Amino acid sequence: MGSTLIKNDFTVQFLNLIAAVISFRSGWKATALPSPSSPVQSPEEVLEPSGAEKSVAYDI
Repeated sequence: MGSTLIKNDFTVQFLNLIAAVISFRSGWKATALPSPSSPVQSPEEVLEPSGAEKSVAYDI
């Protein structure tokens, strides 16, 4: 069993291992919790949109 492009089976298995490790690391980083050093804004610091006072809402 092996690849027709790469004849050496060890090379194919080694490249598959590298791909699996990279995939695992990417998934680990994607699902990681946010770092605790990120500043959390208090409600007083959150700015309103610039056009908030001019917007009109319609009740349907």
